[in-house]
Parts: sequence; C-alpha cells; structure tokens
Amino acid sequence: MMNIVAVLGMHRSGTSSLAGILKHSGVNFYNSNEFNRFNKRGNQEANIIVEANDNILSSAGFTWLTAEDSKNFSISDDDVNKYTIYLKEAAKAKKDMCIGFKDPRFTILCEHVIARLKGQFNISYVGTYRHPIQVAKSITRRQKIIKYEEGYKSWYNYNSKLLRVLKKNKSPLIYFSNIYSIYKIEVSLLINYVESQINHKLNINNGLKFFHTNLQNESSISNDKIPSECLSLLNELHEYRYKWLEQML
Repeated sequence: MMNIVAVLGMHRSGTSSLAGILKHSGVNFYNSNEFNRFNKRGNQEANIIVEANDNILSSAGFTWLTAEDSKNFSISDDDVNKYTIYLKEAAKAKKDMCIGFKDPRFTILCEHVIARLKGQFNISYVGTYRHPIQVAKSITRRQKIIKYEEGYKSWYNYNSKLLRVLKKNKSPLIYFSNIYSIYKIEVSLLINYVESQINHKLNINNGLKFFHTNLQNESSISNDKIPSECLSLLNELHEYRYKWLEQML
C-alpha cells in the first residue's frame, strides 16, 4: 500500500519549512521546488499539484487568498489525473519511500480531492499554523495590494478547515511561531508520529539541518488588533496542539 504524507496549513505558516524537514528526513517530495523568490530554500511544492488545486479553486470562483471550504468544488477528471500522475511517478522514482506533497491550497481541498482518488493508499495529515498577525504581515509584505483584513479572513478560512481535518484524523499540529528550541521538539514528535504511520524510520537529525531561523522571518506578536474570531480560533488551535503533544510525550 502506498504511504502518503500531506502537509496542511495556511500560506506563510511554515508549510515549506515542515515539508523541507520531512523531505530531508527521507520523505519523497517528488519534483518539489528547491527555490522560490519568496522562499530561498524552496517552497517544496510540485507544480502539477499546484496547477490542479488552482484549477479546482478557480472553477468555484476562488483564488488562493479567498479560498474557503465549499460544496461547489467541481473536480475534473483532468485534475484528478494530475494527482494520479504525480503519485505514480513519485512511487516509480523511489519505490521504497513514503510520498509527500505540500500545497496550502490542499488544506481547503483535501477531503474533496481524496474522495476522487482511486487506488490503495494510506494518507497521513500533518499540520502547521502561525500567529495570524505574522501571517497577515507576511502576505501584505509579499502581495502589496492585499489588505490586512483580507489576510486575516484568509487565515481564518484556512485554519478553520485545518483544525477540522486534523481533529477528524487525530493528526499532529505544530506552531511555527514558537522559538526554535520548542519548534524543534514539536517537529521531532511530529516525525515520530509519521514514522508510526508509515512503519519506516526517518532521519530526524538530517531533516532538522534543513531548518534555519531566518525561514521564520519573525515579526512581533500582539493579540490587540486581530479580529476576535481569529483570536478565538488561535486559542482552539493552541488547545488542540497541547492535547496532541501531551499524548506524544
């Protein structure tokens, strides 16, 4: 049976970092980008997966920024085929390795896409989140035309779906805004979880070498100005994460 690890999370929330760590630990992120103008170490995304997800979102009238869960997603055979091609080629390239992929859009689409995929596979979800003010700042800095309010709304939509999927599957969640010493512990526990799911030993030490604190592009954190619904959801994410960590320790 094919083992798959899917990294979930909002844009600018540590998904590239987590995917890179998993990749260097021994998960097969086949044909993933090693360089991106917004991320010098690469966003770890496979173009064929991003293309499929963009097609699905646009068919429902969404962009990556405005995406939210919807019953109106229409997933074409062509987009399903893009996923199938990726998984088959990844499995063929490295037969004994667990396959991984990452695209924040998949956070919104995961349940809809998985329902259309055929074949025998075991998929494990791993999630990451970041403080909403850091995400809003990062997005507005990268996309000059985007307002903070849009960033907060997008953060809420993505992380609402993230929390629901992780709770349903009892999957791990880590916090990208943590200081490195704590982040390292959480990542190590997450990799232990992945090992238990794929029944294969990963090289945690090699994976952690991928990470550098400059990937976080830290900015100050304050709860004063973020919308109340974002603050409430942030606390729910914290609570879920604490419970998962307690189970792993």
